[in-house]
Formats: sequence, C-alpha cells, structure tokens
Amino acid sequence: MKFWFIVSLFVLSSCGGSGGSDASGGGSENKGPTFDMTFSPSGITEQLIESQATSWQISANVSITGEVTNNLYIFVIDNNGLISEDVSIVQQSESIYELTLRTKDDLASGDYIGNITVKLCKDINCSSEHSGSPWSIPIDVKVESHTNLTPLTAITNYNGWQTYQSNNAHTGYIPVVLDPNKFTLRWLWKSDENTQLYKGAVANGSFFTIENKGGLNENDRNILAISEETGSLLWQEILNSELAPSGITINEDTVILSRLVDGVGQHYSGYDTALGSLQFDFYINSYTLRYAPLVNSGQLFYAGIVEQQLSLSSVNLNSETTNWATSLSKEFPANYVPAFFNDSIYYYDSGLVVLDNATGSITANIPDSNVSNNNLDYTSPVVAENGNAIILTRGLTPRLSVYDVANQSLLWSLENNYIHNPITDHESVYTTSLTTDGSQDYITVDSLSLITGANEWSKNVSIRHSGVVDITLNMLVTDNILFLSTSENVFAINIDNQEVIWNYPFGGKLSLSENGVLYIERVESYGDSTNKLAAVNVH
Repeated sequence: MKFWFIVSLFVLSSCGGSGGSDASGGGSENKGPTFDMTFSPSGITEQLIESQATSWQISANVSITGEVTNNLYIFVIDNNGLISEDVSIVQQSESIYELTLRTKDDLASGDYIGNITVKLCKDINCSSEHSGSPWSIPIDVKVESHTNLTPLTAITNYNGWQTYQSNNAHTGYIPVVLDPNKFTLRWLWKSDENTQLYKGAVANGSFFTIENKGGLNENDRNILAISEETGSLLWQEILNSELAPSGITINEDTVILSRLVDGVGQHYSGYDTALGSLQFDFYINSYTLRYAPLVNSGQLFYAGIVEQQLSLSSVNLNSETTNWATSLSKEFPANYVPAFFNDSIYYYDSGLVVLDNATGSITANIPDSNVSNNNLDYTSPVVAENGNAIILTRGLTPRLSVYDVANQSLLWSLENNYIHNPITDHESVYTTSLTTDGSQDYITVDSLSLITGANEWSKNVSIRHSGVVDITLNMLVTDNILFLSTSENVFAINIDNQEVIWNYPFGGKLSLSENGVLYIERVESYGDSTNKLAAVNVH
C-alpha cells in the first residue's frame, strides 16, 4: 500500500490518497539537490494482539545539499499489510517532520517482518526519485491470536468482583499468588464503534456490564451478560433510563443496579444472572446516581429522601419495605457508595460514621479536624481486615486518612496530590499521585503502612500521554502483584521489588473473576474504536 504527500520547500501539506503498486523509478539521476533522511526511532518492534490497533510516532530528520526549486512528493509505502490509510506527516521545524503510522484494526495473527519504505519523488506518480531516496524503516511486529480458551481454574476463597472495588468493604484485594509467565489474552470483545461500557462486575461465570450508546432512546442503554468461557454475548436487556445507570452489584444470583427514570427518583432493578429476566423493580426517592449499589443479606442500603429528610436507609429486597432510616447532614457526592463490614455500615460525614446494620443507630463517629471545608469530594470508604477505615478527601488539599474504629480515633492522616481511590491488602494502603520531572509525566504508586502511614515504597510508572489524558482508572492487588490501569495501559507491579513485570497496551477499568480472568473494560480509544473489553488469563 502506498501513501503520498506533496511537500513544498520546508512547508508540508497532505494531499492524501493511496493506491497502486510501487513505481520505483530508480533514484539514479544525480541532477538537482541531494537529500538524506534519518529516523528516530530507527525501526519498529512491537508485540500486538489480533485486531488490536496501535500507532507509532517517528521523527524524520531531513538534510538537503543543493537548492530545492520544485514541489517534493513524499511516498510512504507499506507492502506488509500492516499500516492503515490513516497516515499523517506534520512539520515540527525547518528540518524535522513527524510521521504518525497507525496499524489496521483488523490485523490477523502472524509475524510482520520487513520494511516501510519512504521515497522522495519528483512527480505525483513517483516516476523519478530525488538523489538519496529511498529510505527504509525496519519493522518486526508480532501479532498473537486474541482467543485462548484455556480451562478455567477457580481461586480459593474468592467469590469474584461482585461490586465496586470487588467487595462491600471496597478493598480491591484478591487473595491469590499469580505467575506473570502464565498471563495470556483469553479473548477480546468487540462492539459498535459508539458503544461505551462501564462499571462492570463478574461472577457466576459471566461478566456483566452496562452498554451506553450515547443516544436518547431507551434501547441506547442495555445491560449485557458476556460468557467468561468464550466471550460470547449470553443475553442483553434494554434499560429504560434517562441517564446512564449506576454500576452493577451481583448478589447471589441477581444483578442489581439503579437507573434514573422520571428525572427525580431512581428505580432499583434486579435481573437473574443466568437468564436476564427481571426479578424486582422498585422506586426510591433519590436522584444522585452512585457506584454499584450496596447490598448485603437481602438488604439494600441507599441515600435518599425519607419523610422529607435526607437519610441513609435500609430496604428489605424481598418485601421492599424500609427497615430503618438514619438522617444525613449532607448529600453524598456523585459516584459514591458506603461500605459494609462486620454488620456495620461505614460512610463519611466530616469524619467517619459507623452505623449498626440491624438498627441504623450510630456506633462510632470519628471527626477529622484536618480536613478543610474545601474538600467536599471524597472517596467511598475502604475497610481493612482489622476494621480500620481508609478515606481520601479531595479538593484543594487532598488528604488520605485512616480511622481506628475500635478505639474511635484518627490513626493517621497525610496530605498529598492523591488522585485515586485507595485500596488495601490489609497490611498496606495503595494510592496514586501524578508527578513530573519536567519532561515526562509519571503516575506514582505509593505503598503506605496501614498502621502508621509510613511510606513503604514508591514506584513511578511512565505514561505516554499527559496526565490530563492518561489518568489512573483503578487498581487491584493480589498477594504478590499490584495491577495499575490507566486509560491506555495496564501495568503489573511486583510488590516485593516494585518491578513492572507485565504491561498490556489496552487501558480500562479492571476487575478479576473468581476463575482468575482479569477484565479490562475500555474507557478511551487510541486508534482502537471497536475493541471494548479484554479478558486476560492470569491464573
């Protein structure tokens, strides 16, 4: 495949077009100027997954001996079937041009080894080349199959990623030791180009997610069930909702979510995990959508209006009756859900508040005088194995705080430019911040002692895009590996030595199934418009 561009002296303008086989024309004529072109990087080496697209930026340094009096024609020729027609060349300076080459999004598996040829021609047909032309950019691209349906093996003492940050304590922790040498892509799930998936959960052999096509019709929002075994769509149900529904919680054999219907209140709905049939649907006078609903032992906990009073309430899912309602001083922020631990409900209200699950009465109220009133946004509580609660308040001065519930005291509190909800493996707290050395942006992962807040280690992970674009999406931690996802990449960090031991070029929200399948739910697309969900065998 051949792409050509017309170039006036030091001024580049793309004329587009492609086609035809290579008309070599030689390069034997020595009249006129002589050109040299060097590239950085000098070649392309990459490992991709079948149907996974990516792009490369190559800097071309052009030097000229002699006088240029006519238009120049740059031809980029790929006879390897690797590059899409979306090629661009942009002039960076008098002699530096940036080539952006994008792979096709339907690449078949195999080895793509050869050269991309760059020619500088005297005419639009490239019947004659300028002295010095052509130049070659070596490529060595290996494309692996996107389907590897190996037998599934259950993780002991783990029931799957059933709600926000895996469990009702929101720890993001999975009790398993993983071997990165066994990590292989299981399948990729493709969808309509405009579809967005978000806030999924996985249990009972299926991945459940919300599909949002961005339109206003009721069939623009669906709940999907995707087979973990094969990646095939098992069932889908239309969600009649004015806005994108909440995240998903899986409670035993029921998929539960909330959705805004009438512009004021929410409907909480439950669907059978196997068939998708509606199990219940009831109205609650609450108007702010949350992360996945908080459900435990047949009780749903939600923030809403009860008898004209903003309250945190408990509802029996079988009878749809209110068990209790405890007054709240202010509305929770958007995308927030309380935590459940040892028959107690945890939430933030200028400090940590703990309620008894049976009665709704307050059993602990631990203020935090360090937190400014400017910090009106805060993360959902994370509850460690010892009952201590971790909360990140965000605003002008982000602060990470750990509360000792047993002694009803603030254990420690740290101020930093934290950007992500913390997680814990019950010994350490993991969180992230954005740092830069002036030339490169990094996401810094901090491991802090749960007991003292002391820094155990920090790891800078380089990100390709600026921090505004390539943000931290979420983390999950096992007994030996911390997974960090950005909008473009997933990194596996060895907890013992902080080495990045695995890197997958497909970013998104992470979750891990009870069968050891890591899900990456695509949020943004960089040259990849249709791949929305990756399932990776990690166990």
